[in-house]
Amino acid sequence: MRIAHFSDTHLGFRAYSRQSEHGWNQREADVLGTFDRVLASISDYDPDVVLHTGDFFDVVRPSNHTIVGAVARLSEFQRKRGYRPFVIVAGNHETPKSQDAGCILRLFGTPAGGGLVDGVYVAIDEACSLAVPGIEVLAVPTRGLGSRAGRAFSPSGREKRSVLAAHGLDASLELAHSYFALSEFNPSDWDYVALGDYHIRKRIAENAAYSGSTDYTSSNIWEEIGIEKGWFLVDLDSHQIEFVPVEPVRAAIDLPPIDAKGLTGKEIGDALEACAGAIMGDFPIVRQRLLNVHSAVRADIPSATLRAIRLRCTHYRLDIQIEAVEGGYLPRGGGSLEEEWSEFVRRRDLPADIDRDALISAGTRILMEVQDDPEAPLD
Repeated sequence: MRIAHFSDTHLGFRAYSRQSEHGWNQREADVLGTFDRVLASISDYDPDVVLHTGDFFDVVRPSNHTIVGAVARLSEFQRKRGYRPFVIVAGNHETPKSQDAGCILRLFGTPAGGGLVDGVYVAIDEACSLAVPGIEVLAVPTRGLGSRAGRAFSPSGREKRSVLAAHGLDASLELAHSYFALSEFNPSDWDYVALGDYHIRKRIAENAAYSGSTDYTSSNIWEEIGIEKGWFLVDLDSHQIEFVPVEPVRAAIDLPPIDAKGLTGKEIGDALEACAGAIMGDFPIVRQRLLNVHSAVRADIPSATLRAIRLRCTHYRLDIQIEAVEGGYLPRGGGSLEEEWSEFVRRRDLPADIDRDALISAGTRILMEVQDDPEAPLD
């Protein structure tokens, strides 16, 4: 038996101020286009079961355009594969804070299947065994992680093959916050442990892995550059795990940093223009870092140069690090505004009803949209 494991598609994701030719947010259209590519790639391998481990949608209430697009694509995908099992585990992005509020994933199916799209099984509220024929699937959605205390996460033995699918951050990732330790799930008891929430592809045990996000949808996409996007093909009989790369619709390019120490504003502009020669493809997302910029020349960087570069990109992010002066003062901490915002929120005590990740994402998007304005001043 073979399964396809992918995650964090974040359909409905919006960023920057660019619009598609149809008037939709360009990144929202891009992410849906990448979803098309992933489904086509999975179809080529014809797996028996497909697992999606959370954050199918980016928000609790995605746009009508994204909902209709997702239903149409998933329906056609399932029709072509004879409505074989497709499992979706709810992630934090599409899960409402209140259990009284409806989750958009209920549109597609239930733990027993039988929703709008045939063959789709969905776990939303609690850790539960799904009624998938021929394989035992224990699904642990975001809410299920919160009520896992005292529960035994081991296969029942009813089926020959067993998979645990969960959405959350494992302690081994050594992030600022984590939701569980892999050992809680008794990984050696399962044929495979499919994980979601972490946007970078990573094997954390011989039979446990994060497939990563399918597109660049995190608050800091630059840590993902150079790591292929795609999905895992897992053979439960031979225990072979193969990564299948799928290139996102919109390229992201992190240009080499420029050391601007001692340069004038015009010289910095010339250096930016030279680096921009590496911008290839159809309006990519681009970051350029400027290091050791003297505060007196920052405003002298030619706006016409920046405007010309920005017009070649879906988003051009210019990170400026001001040169340290005597006493070690660095006005922007050596990082971007988005990074400073993320660090600020992570260190704050927030009210219980405020979701930390959602607040970081909202603030980050506002900062990116402001910086994306071709006429925006540097200060």
